[in-house]
Amino acid sequence: MKVVNSPEVNFGSGDFSISLWINTSSTKTNNTFIDKRDSTGKGYYCCLYNGQPLIQLNDSTSSFNYQGGPLINDNKWHYLIFSVDRDNTSGLNCYVDGILVYTASPTKTSHDLTNTVDLFIGKHTTLTNCSFVGTLDEIALYKQSLTASEVAELYNRNMNGLR
Repeated sequence: MKVVNSPEVNFGSGDFSISLWINTSSTKTNNTFIDKRDSTGKGYYCCLYNGQPLIQLNDSTSSFNYQGGPLINDNKWHYLIFSVDRDNTSGLNCYVDGILVYTASPTKTSHDLTNTVDLFIGKHTTLTNCSFVGTLDEIALYKQSLTASEVAELYNRNMNGLR
């Protein structure tokens, strides 16, 4: 799926969060679910890498992959959130099912992530063998970092009736 480039999907040098429900049993190395990088790599990218959540931030000066947490390619639904506070040395947080699973420093890529390309959901921008295998639902982009309490509230609200 393609989302046409707009200010809503460009985070610049500001804080942001990405949330979604994800279900896959794929064991492929790179299972891409969000890609908004241009031909130089500038932008952001999310996938399951060997079953673990990964987010890449690339500001054309530097590119960093942040990966960790549990394997979530277990054919069950999981609520995944990447919350990025770009000024905080421990401001990149990954949550799975409302639980913080890793923290990293997003300050290594402090420059602008904005580009002019479209955002792709479930598709790698250049590699066809990295497209998402599984099901995605309720994808949301926020132009703010989400706090732990906001993440818990979103997870509990979305789980209403599913427990």
